[in-house]
Amino acid sequence: MVEVCEQAAKNGDLKFEFLGHDFIDNRPCLVLLRTLPMEKGYPAAKLKIYLDQEYLLPTSMENYDTAGNLLSKYTYTNIRFNLGLTDQVFSPRANGMTD
Repeated sequence: MVEVCEQAAKNGDLKFEFLGHDFIDNRPCLVLLRTLPMEKGYPAAKLKIYLDQEYLLPTSMENYDTAGNLLSKYTYTNIRFNLGLTDQVFSPRANGMTD
């Protein structure tokens, strides 16, 4: 998503619109719509983004084609912060990426 937005901004194709407010997982969200021209080869014409109002994290994203058909939807619920995890938990060894 970030790479597509960066490329579209560089090309002058990036358009965002504020759609209002909604709730995801009982949390208030800001709803944004990113629109891109499909004739330029972008992966989705529209991306609806739900941002948690307090943390400004995306909690849901919906991708649509030019006809308005849903291509994909991702929703994150029960998000928790500061769980006391150490940097070691994120190391390649801890994640089975090394011997």
